[in-house]
Amino acid sequence: MRRISMAILALLLACGGSGGDGGNGPGNAKVQGTWVVTFTSSVGAGCSVGQVSLTLLADNSSPFEGSHGSYVVDCTGQPQISEPSDHIAAYQVSGSNVSVQFTNAPDRFFVGTVSGATMTGNFTWKSTTVGQTYNISGTFTAAKQ
Repeated sequence: MRRISMAILALLLACGGSGGDGGNGPGNAKVQGTWVVTFTSSVGAGCSVGQVSLTLLADNSSPFEGSHGSYVVDCTGQPQISEPSDHIAAYQVSGSNVSVQFTNAPDRFFVGTVSGATMTGNFTWKSTTVGQTYNISGTFTAAKQ
């Protein structure tokens, strides 16, 4: 499952950087540490993803490469969906590009660019509440703590 997750991340990540080592080798942005991620849903989405704390460990850390704090998904006219803190499935860095996959199913991820202590980009989130599925997308900004 981990290889499948990394293959999905590789497809999501824009080309660039140090040439395919998939890790945080020479030339890759240093993303290890704690980030606070703020999501902005697309206009008319009807749902939003709450702010989340994200900790990224060194690439290829065992058994997990990081974790995220608890957060909520808020959809108009529906009860809030509370998501507990958990480990992330994987992340990948190529140059200044980064992608993070929150779950083993490729339904919660973001792809962006790192510049110093700031990360920005796009996210895709799929959530289910009361038997209804919501696809949420938009932009995110993350600040390294």
